[in-house]
Amino acid sequence: RALQRAGFVLITRKSAGPDDALLLETRVHQTAPAAGRGRVYLRIRDVPAGEPVVAVAAIARPDLWLAQLLRAGSRVELLLAYPDHHDYSPADAAYLAQRVENRLLLTTAKDAVKLRELLPEQPLLVIEQDVLFESGMGELMTAVDNVL
Repeated sequence: RALQRAGFVLITRKSAGPDDALLLETRVHQTAPAAGRGRVYLRIRDVPAGEPVVAVAAIARPDLWLAQLLRAGSRVELLLAYPDHHDYSPADAAYLAQRVENRLLLTTAKDAVKLRELLPEQPLLVIEQDVLFESGMGELMTAVDNVL
């Protein structure tokens, strides 16, 4: 029902292939033909290739983030995953510092804000993502303009 009330559905893919996203877009059209549709791909950028790293994140699907990092060429030796929106403690920081050793620590922008306070000496690389429209950009911009 909610899908049938939607004015626009944006399908965001991280690790799914473009064919899977297109199939989902087709299913959305069949269920809610009046809704605008679009697809975006979240592409990770600027990962250190070949250098051993530790990745830490408190996000809903760390497995998808890890798949993105690996696909982008990162050599993740260890993933430390915490529950989404985790409030890092000094004990967490001590554990991270022990596990990271001399490796670079990769993290999300959301987690870097919290970790920089607890690990001021630890080099952190914030992993950024580009949003690449595969379809529907013009239609989404028109929908946004109509609301504003």
